[in-house]
Amino acid sequence: MPAQPVLATAVQGDPTTAVVVGAETFCNTVPAGVAIAPPGTPHAGRIFVAWIAADPVQNASGCNVSMFQSFHNLFISYSDDNGVTWAAQQAFDAGIGHDASSPFAAFTIDNQGNPYFGFTINLQSDPSCSTKSGAALQSATYCEYDTYLVWSNDGGRTWDGGGGRLPGSAATAYRVSPPSETGTHQFPTISAGDPGKVVVGYLRTPLIEPTDALGKFLPGGCASSQTVAYGVGPCPWNLYAAQSLNLQAGPSGPSGAIWAVTQITSTPMHIGDICNLGIACIGRAGSNRHLLDFNMSALDPQGCNHIAYADDNTVNKLRVANQSGICSLTKH
Repeated sequence: MPAQPVLATAVQGDPTTAVVVGAETFCNTVPAGVAIAPPGTPHAGRIFVAWIAADPVQNASGCNVSMFQSFHNLFISYSDDNGVTWAAQQAFDAGIGHDASSPFAAFTIDNQGNPYFGFTINLQSDPSCSTKSGAALQSATYCEYDTYLVWSNDGGRTWDGGGGRLPGSAATAYRVSPPSETGTHQFPTISAGDPGKVVVGYLRTPLIEPTDALGKFLPGGCASSQTVAYGVGPCPWNLYAAQSLNLQAGPSGPSGAIWAVTQITSTPMHIGDICNLGIACIGRAGSNRHLLDFNMSALDPQGCNHIAYADDNTVNKLRVANQSGICSLTKH
């Protein structure tokens, strides 16, 4: 079967959105995932394709293999006619200087065919963050990468209640990692069960990694100051998981969704830098790609979550973290 042009045939939905999504996807894009709504659900057979992208403003300097752009747009396109036509939709726009490519965003659907993004991003940062180092950076928690989520409860048309830059897009993302959990968060995973019930996994170090003006991590920034002058660390990274059973409560405020966070590894599974500059990572200032490209997670039939991740510190192997006991993501 030939490749499907998910934007060239984006004739369904809002036409203005399709034009904007096409323009902002013209250059570098990073795939987030593909899913198909299961039989017996409101949108059975709907095909979802998800990705992150930058914007036309940045294309002049970043339309190459370097990945030196802030990938601040989260997009999907979906088809209800086996890929003949597609509806393009923006899920969330974090704005230039905020980068969701750390190194990938995670994507999934729940058991009713509703789509979700899990991602890590420097959503609160401002241009001053790129000028900070040392103690000034470590005290500037607004510069850090945290873990977030956006979702749609109507099959992909509206995200977090809408109100964003394009019709149907989210105005506000759910913050998954708590404000008290300072540091740098990367490598998101996501699993969803019943609508509004989700587990987001991520890696976290208590140190805030330095970034450039586009919000990208500086090469070797977590390798140590002995490796590069601006470096911190070497950074110890541990695996975490955050579960919410009430996303319907909304993303913010005292009555918003509740998150239960668990630190899964007690000994760091990686120490040092994690580079999110694609193939430009190799040989750059202590950066490496020992963790390869991404972690993954999935639910079993009992609604328990399982996260596959690389551990190059304790065993130098691929490992899996298994949720056990009473699992509440699905009805059973």
